[in-house]
Amino acid sequence: MTRESRLNFWILGAIIVLSLPGAIMLFRQKMQPYARPLGAPDPVRFEIPYMVPRPDEPGRSRSVPPATRTWLVELARANGATPAAAQSLQTRIRPLISSGKSFEVLGANRDGDGWRFFLLVWDQTLVPHAEAYTLSADGAPLTIQSIESLEPPRDVRGELKFSGYIDPPHHVTFIVAHIAAADSNVESGAASDAATRRITHPSSATGLQDVPSTVRMQYHAGQITRIETAPAFGL
Repeated sequence: MTRESRLNFWILGAIIVLSLPGAIMLFRQKMQPYARPLGAPDPVRFEIPYMVPRPDEPGRSRSVPPATRTWLVELARANGATPAAAQSLQTRIRPLISSGKSFEVLGANRDGDGWRFFLLVWDQTLVPHAEAYTLSADGAPLTIQSIESLEPPRDVRGELKFSGYIDPPHHVTFIVAHIAAADSNVESGAASDAATRRITHPSSATGLQDVPSTVRMQYHAGQITRIETAPAFGL
């Protein structure tokens, strides 16, 4: 073998080694059930996942990808959501997410005379430490009962990425918080109308009545501060 042949052999080997990871990633991506054919052009997206943290754009709506919805319903059920609350999450047209897309109200259960809320923080820059959060419902404080960091399933992240979320979170924070009956009925004269409103829904439709209308999240840790409000109930 001549010197030139050996050099060409090593160059070819280096090219194969460098291109192999990309080829494996492309193969795995094309094996996903939602992947488009290799020869198909990039689709024009008129929808993006509802939790993408960017301003709304004209002509582009927000949607709930099906695998994401299924995962959230299973997550709520596994943490004690009643069938009525889980069904509401399953059929909800508009997610109960804050304006800044940092957190979402998955649902609420009657808990004795009070309420138990299930919240999901989509912003992965917010750490899962209870002391960093101050939560309230219609101005009354919520007590955090549990908080944990969760990794979205691979198929959920893949679906979000394919649906237009360029860099979906690698982990989210799931919070279970409680408000006692004495707190849930607080009507402060100093509070705003939004902080004292109540929404009543027929129990035959949802199993929920006298639901607090808003949940407020205040987060502060290190250099990061977030103050956002999300609706507490909706179809």
